[in-house]
Amino acid sequence: MDILEENLESNKSLIIDNEIKGYLSETANWAKFLAILGYIGLGFMGIAVLSMLYLGNRFQSRPNGNVSIMPFGIMTILYLLMIVLYFFPVYYLGKFASNIKKGIHLNNQLSLNEGFEYLKSHYKFLGIFAIVILSMYFLIMILVIVTASM
Repeated sequence: MDILEENLESNKSLIIDNEIKGYLSETANWAKFLAILGYIGLGFMGIAVLSMLYLGNRFQSRPNGNVSIMPFGIMTILYLLMIVLYFFPVYYLGKFASNIKKGIHLNNQLSLNEGFEYLKSHYKFLGIFAIVILSMYFLIMILVIVTASM
């Protein structure tokens, strides 16, 4: 057994070598890229909300406006909900990337730990969201079956 293996077995600790640092750095770069794309997507959704609010007000202010603003109101609320829900995983991913990069470049264990904590939060949010969506699909299927059999 060489010295490294003996040290690992006696301390029960992990060592982050240069190969792992390279993998983490590349992962952080991709996470940062995806977070930036996420923020851009959030910006586009914000623009869509502002457009719907503007169009809803224009249709409402027409003298002969037979167009209902109800679809604009519902879509605005849905887009706002999507913005709020989409913000958290994007934020967690961005914080993961920046803290991992900081931890690797400065050999700062606290930043590295914090980065992995944000990654855990990112996946925890996505997991809970997936459970909620699957539950909603299941309930919708039950409602469809019940209403179809009536």
